[in-house]
Amino acid sequence: MTRTRAFLFVHLIILSVIFLPRAVYANHCAGGELVYQWVSDSTYRFYFKCYRDCGAAAAPATQEMCLVNSCAPSLNFSITLSKSASPVSYGNPNGTPLNSVCSSYPGKCQNPSSAIPGYEEWWYTGQATLPIRCTGWTFSVFVSPRLASNNIGTGNFYIDATFDNLNFQGNSSPVFNTPPIPYTCLNQNINYNFGAADKNQDSLVTELIQPRSSAGCSTSVATLMFAPGTPAYNMFTNPIQTGNTFSLVSKTGNMNFTPTLSGPSTIALRVKEYRNGRFIGTVMRDVQLNVLSACSNIPPILTVSGSSIIGGAYAAGQVSGCPEQPLNFCFDIKSSNAASVLLATDNHATVFPLSAVTYTNVAHDSIRGCYQWAPTINDTGLRTFVIVVRDSSCTSPGIINYYHYTIPIYIWPPTRAYKDTSICPGASVQLAAVNGGSYVWYAVAGGAGNSSLSCTACPSPVATPNITTSYVVVSNVNSYCSNNTASVLITVFPPPAFTPLSTIVACPRSPRQLDLQPVPPTGSTYRYKWTPPTYLSNDTIYNPVTTPYNDVTYIATITTEKNCKAYDTILVDILNGANIHSTDTTICYGQVIKPTVTHDSRYSFNWTTNSPSSTISFPNFASPSIQPNVLGKYMYVLTASFPGCADTTDTIMIEAQPVPDVKVSDDRRLCFGDTMHLVDTVTPSGYTFKLRWSPGKGFSDSTVLNPVYYGGQTGIFKLKLTASTSAGCADSNFVTVIVGKPTLALNLMSKDTTICGGDTVRLNVNPNGLSGVVWQPAFTISDDSSYTPDVYPGATTNYKVRATDTSGCLDSQYVKITVKPEAIINLPDSVHIYPGESYEMSPETNCLFFTWSPGFWISNSGIQNPVVTPEKSIRYTVNAHTEFGCAASDTIDVFLLPESIIDVPNAFTPTEKINPVISPVYRGKVVLKSFAIYNRWGKKVFETNDLNNGWDGTYNGEKQPTEVYIYTLEAITYKGNKIFKQGNITLLR
Repeated sequence: MTRTRAFLFVHLIILSVIFLPRAVYANHCAGGELVYQWVSDSTYRFYFKCYRDCGAAAAPATQEMCLVNSCAPSLNFSITLSKSASPVSYGNPNGTPLNSVCSSYPGKCQNPSSAIPGYEEWWYTGQATLPIRCTGWTFSVFVSPRLASNNIGTGNFYIDATFDNLNFQGNSSPVFNTPPIPYTCLNQNINYNFGAADKNQDSLVTELIQPRSSAGCSTSVATLMFAPGTPAYNMFTNPIQTGNTFSLVSKTGNMNFTPTLSGPSTIALRVKEYRNGRFIGTVMRDVQLNVLSACSNIPPILTVSGSSIIGGAYAAGQVSGCPEQPLNFCFDIKSSNAASVLLATDNHATVFPLSAVTYTNVAHDSIRGCYQWAPTINDTGLRTFVIVVRDSSCTSPGIINYYHYTIPIYIWPPTRAYKDTSICPGASVQLAAVNGGSYVWYAVAGGAGNSSLSCTACPSPVATPNITTSYVVVSNVNSYCSNNTASVLITVFPPPAFTPLSTIVACPRSPRQLDLQPVPPTGSTYRYKWTPPTYLSNDTIYNPVTTPYNDVTYIATITTEKNCKAYDTILVDILNGANIHSTDTTICYGQVIKPTVTHDSRYSFNWTTNSPSSTISFPNFASPSIQPNVLGKYMYVLTASFPGCADTTDTIMIEAQPVPDVKVSDDRRLCFGDTMHLVDTVTPSGYTFKLRWSPGKGFSDSTVLNPVYYGGQTGIFKLKLTASTSAGCADSNFVTVIVGKPTLALNLMSKDTTICGGDTVRLNVNPNGLSGVVWQPAFTISDDSSYTPDVYPGATTNYKVRATDTSGCLDSQYVKITVKPEAIINLPDSVHIYPGESYEMSPETNCLFFTWSPGFWISNSGIQNPVVTPEKSIRYTVNAHTEFGCAASDTIDVFLLPESIIDVPNAFTPTEKINPVISPVYRGKVVLKSFAIYNRWGKKVFETNDLNNGWDGTYNGEKQPTEVYIYTLEAITYKGNKIFKQGNITLLR
């Protein structure tokens, strides 16, 4: 026990891997893990443990550890871990060989020539202060290269730990507190547990991962893939060759498997740490198992004595107990080999605080362990009791065999009921029981009774108590815990105290107070809310005044200081009085009307009017019959009376309209196409009636009393005149009009025609059967009473001819004379040009088509603007017409002067834009032989033979001064005559 306590005293023990029994390796570390311990503030101490193969190189003095974070990569750094100077496991000095072999079979650590591998335990430690708080810190160590294994490829040995110091500053990581098993045997089932534990009692979850590799702090971490194998390696049932028998319990970290392949294989596990469901970080263990093929050992069997349990129970491989209640049980470890020498250690000191385990009959083939623990209220939940059994019987091949056994121990939390609360009357609350099972609820006597529960045999019933009630829940999941009962108190607040209101009768538009008469407890106040707030003086007091115009239902909400509510519904019944629903109306004189009235039967009624003469059948009835006896619009008033209320009145306007009497003209005869004026009367006079003639066709206005009627069709027509008022008071009468067909046979022989402006056209009417004609308009016509007049309109004109036959009937017809614009073309009388020059014709015209003659010396004789270059004087004539065919013509004389001319100006100003250079001016065709300019000293300053080139007043790029210059000019005219001129030119600046 002394060695065990010393071993478990250091909580950061990293008990490592199964060692590889090979000859000599460059790598000194066969496996390991990395953990950390909080020192203060952001300072932590780190421990890296490796097992050195005694056949390899000497253990180095230091190891580098990388510290990287995901929040500020620029703050990443590394520290040097040095060999620990303090005693390590079991109080041994650092680097002490492990007793993995029998004393009679020394290993390589004791004898370098031994065939049995030996291993030394080395601890490296260092301290660092984290520069920032971050959710993603990773601490790692790598050693190169990794030892070869059956199940993975080559790479470096890599181990890490992760940590969230932003939310969990001051945390220390979990540790592995079970000793390593150096060897295991082929085809022999084994239980193996790393014994992960946390001194903060955080929740731990163990998972299998693939081994990792890294080459340094700045490089990424690689996952080492599985090698080929049969069956294929996988992360669930065959991480090493076990014939798919491998299993891992994530809650306890217990592994069970039967190895089927001898030699070294690697297993890596990661332990996740949680606190109240929040993730803190991870630690990792990389293990190399060495499977030996020549083992003669027989594993012992561990059994729990169920009859020995006190204060708990044993079922399904698990021991259960209760907090604040001693838990005792014993277990037996027995080997079938009578020569076995069994020793046992366990993790009770670190995982089960203040517990005790005693072993009897040690160093024999059968030993007994007895466990004693008094868990506190803080020790609830599942923990794993790990027993490591060592068989020192030194069976072939002379190694000490280790066996791991796990006993899960679950401490039931006390049953709890949630939660004490307060509710308002009529409200419900859901109760909840935890930490148990097979619950039964009941209400304590004096409360609301079990009927206030929605269910009694359930974990979460709904309680609806009408008074304050205490509820008790009993957990029947086990019979050995004394804390399986819990209670919860539901306090029911008192409801608001007030006097409910009933239906209230009120007068229309009269104020009425509504008083709830509340009685709040002393020192307390109520809150009030009335809905709707319509007509209320204040909707947040207990006694508002309402002045309603119609019936209204109020809901008053009374709320206590505890936010409990009560409601009262109040109907305010308004005396409706009387309302005349008939609108103002108009009737015919002599008719009777009975208004539609809605009224409250509790009222008395009286009708009055300002009409000088009307009959009201029953003036004290709500809806009497009314007959106006005089024309006009008058008011009728209904008064509704109720004692204590102001009278309610309503009015209706009734207009009595006259019934018309219609008189029409005598029957008439009318010529076809003629008109007549109808003379009619409607009485009584002085009233404006709505008039309507029907059928309405042929009237100048079918809505007037005396319209003009046009006989547009022959036949007998019965014309009806109707007079009516807006109320529909109406009368009608008829007049018969006979429209006869005339004997007239007007025959306008002329048709619509088109002429040009200034032209004359003759119109023609056949005179047969006519007594005379009249033409309109009477102007631009030779004779407005002629049957064949000549017309000469200046613009398009419709001429109307009216003819009268022998019976006096008239007829008329129209002819349209369309006048198109007169053709216009104007040319100058004559123009003069010099020999060799051309002239472009530019007539003023509205014509579109042209013909020029004669066709000599002309560019195109069929266009408006031809260019002529005559060789002698000539007269041209142009004939043109518009798009409507209207024609015009004109002539022009083009005179050719006898000779071309050329001359030179006597001054110029080169600084001005208008006359910047000086050159010869000419008319007609001229060939320039020479144009030269000399200064007063006779120096030639300019010369050209190009008529279009002139002197700009400079010489050799320099401006010449203001003075008089001399020019000479030599040219040949169109007719070959030579011209020579000279003179003075004044240059002005």
